[in-house]
Amino acid sequence: MIIRIYISVKDSSKGIRMASTPIMDESMCRPCSFRDLSLEASFWCVVCKEGLCLSCHKHHLSTKALASHTILSLDQRRSIPNVVEHVRGTCFEHDRRFEYYCSDHQEPCCIRCSTKNHKGCNKICPIEDVIENVKSSVAIQQLEGGLNGLICTTQQNDKQRNRKSSEKLEVLQNIKLDICQAKENCTNIQLFLSLSEFESMLSREENLLSVSMEKGELDNTELMIRINDDFKNMSSIGDICNIIPQKTKIHINHLCFGQSAKMTPLIENQVVANIDSIQIQKKCEMKFQDSPKWVTGCTSLRDDSVLFVDHSGKRVILFDSNSRFLRNIELDSKPYDIAAVDDFVVAVTLSEAKKILFIDFSSDQDKVTKELDVISECYGIDYSNHRMAVAVKGYGIQIFDDTGIKIKTIPFASRCVAFSDSNIWYTDYNSRMVKCTDYNGKNIWEITLPIAGNVYSMTMTVDHNGTIYVSDSYGDKLYTVSGDGTHIKQLLQKSDGLSNPMGIHYNTRKQQLLLITNPSNTAVLYNVV
Repeated sequence: MIIRIYISVKDSSKGIRMASTPIMDESMCRPCSFRDLSLEASFWCVVCKEGLCLSCHKHHLSTKALASHTILSLDQRRSIPNVVEHVRGTCFEHDRRFEYYCSDHQEPCCIRCSTKNHKGCNKICPIEDVIENVKSSVAIQQLEGGLNGLICTTQQNDKQRNRKSSEKLEVLQNIKLDICQAKENCTNIQLFLSLSEFESMLSREENLLSVSMEKGELDNTELMIRINDDFKNMSSIGDICNIIPQKTKIHINHLCFGQSAKMTPLIENQVVANIDSIQIQKKCEMKFQDSPKWVTGCTSLRDDSVLFVDHSGKRVILFDSNSRFLRNIELDSKPYDIAAVDDFVVAVTLSEAKKILFIDFSSDQDKVTKELDVISECYGIDYSNHRMAVAVKGYGIQIFDDTGIKIKTIPFASRCVAFSDSNIWYTDYNSRMVKCTDYNGKNIWEITLPIAGNVYSMTMTVDHNGTIYVSDSYGDKLYTVSGDGTHIKQLLQKSDGLSNPMGIHYNTRKQQLLLITNPSNTAVLYNVV
């Protein structure tokens, strides 16, 4: 005789309420306050982000320069989710409203950016054309589908575990409410600019659920009690029955996840760029001070300042957007690679310390905001859409979310990695190959490069078209590989002045390539045309 007893394991994860809360600084008319008048606001201008009384509201609508602004009642205003309210609605560099959208860079831009930073882009159009049907777009449908899938999965787990995960469901339901309110009350441009934030929120919940699955926190535990029918031969109380604990895995349909909708291979979604036409033009050089022996990685920030990691000198080196040296940031351990994870925040791998260091450069006082322990020595790092890919010795490529939660480990032996939403590129330890896989590690293509040394001599970066740039420090060469892995082109060699290239970084926004040449203690910035 067998008796099944189901045991519910309490979920320790905590929910975070994401629903919007009323904003109190909108209660007074701002134009009137400039005239030392205190009148309550009845309306809200979405563009100016200020309250308006009835009189100022009429003036606003009758002024030619302001007539196109979206005006909401205060009740409508309070229904706008905080996630939408906090998204920047103007260009970071010029503080001007967005007028165009560049599909090549997948970013909105103001009129100045369109002429300064997007001159060579082929797919740029008025942003009004892009946002016209955003509320019924595929992106919104995927968000809602992914969110509904997570809610459905969580509810199914509740039933199987015989408990109510109210906090988790509340988080998901609040995100869903925010999306509904944004569709109903926000302008097209507000919703469009908020899509990436909603995707990040959904992605985080997916990651948390995935981690819980890996840890077995969602497993059902059964006690199998087998009763002994042979009462005559029992010698002790313990012989009455055998109790056997068993765990049953919760199965989740990943097609419900929003992640599955966007995690499709890059080369299937984009036209592969023709690398035969790629040329690079030297723009300037950056000379390192104190003659560092081994500079191994580099990246750029949102304001186009540039950072390098000096492995031998235990420091980060900062240059401004005009390629002028600013300062050194001393570290306690040797860094190996660096990647920008926010406008002014970078992640630095400390190989020997087995840590990832997060440094904030938003002010003159550089600040370490977080440290993340890694299971082994960590080398190459790249970042995309709130996820980090890190090459970890003895384990492979580990994917973390931006809170430091490990999502998965893909067993590829490599020190060099590049990463996007849908693809992972890495150099294979056992060959002179660059390989491309999907997000789950399934091989898409691989190509052998004519490099002089081993894979330790290779570093790489990827541009917005999926074109790969690979440096060969032993052979003093720079190659480019087509996004489908079928073509190779040599861009630079020793006769061009290239010597022992190590770190490499592609600035997608500026379409520039940064390359470190160690013996000359120099970094060279190239325009890619």
